[in-house]
Amino acid sequence: MDTREAKRQARRELDSLGLESWKLVLDPRPTRRLGQTRYNSRTIGLSVKFIRLNSWDQVRITVRHEAAHALVGPGYNHGPVWKRKARELGVPTSRTLRTEELVMPSGTIDTVCPTHGVIGSRSRMPKAGKRFQHIGCGQVVRFERKG
Repeated sequence: MDTREAKRQARRELDSLGLESWKLVLDPRPTRRLGQTRYNSRTIGLSVKFIRLNSWDQVRITVRHEAAHALVGPGYNHGPVWKRKARELGVPTSRTLRTEELVMPSGTIDTVCPTHGVIGSRSRMPKAGKRFQHIGCGQVVRFERKG
């Protein structure tokens, strides 16, 4: 989806929900986070990479997800109060309902199992000294930068 058009539509969406005083920003860096609500600056951020890979329907769900956070205020995370508001706004509250249809940006680092090869990707290297095991076979995995 075009980022300018997404920003216009998202702004209209927020205004319609009573969040006219909140700023909307497009974040160029996040690869694994779709959106973020920043209470102190009254800002909702959306990932540019996510917007470019998905339809307005998916972006709209994320806008409404973040709007639910803004409307209930800090401290509720994804608990019952937030879920009630999210349902009221038409946001699926189960992660599986939404993530099956999303196209996520791929990370820049491959997770490699010695037995199964590449099993995933991530956007950052894990901290030095941390060991991770492939849940499927128990082998210790390694991390390699793509390209």
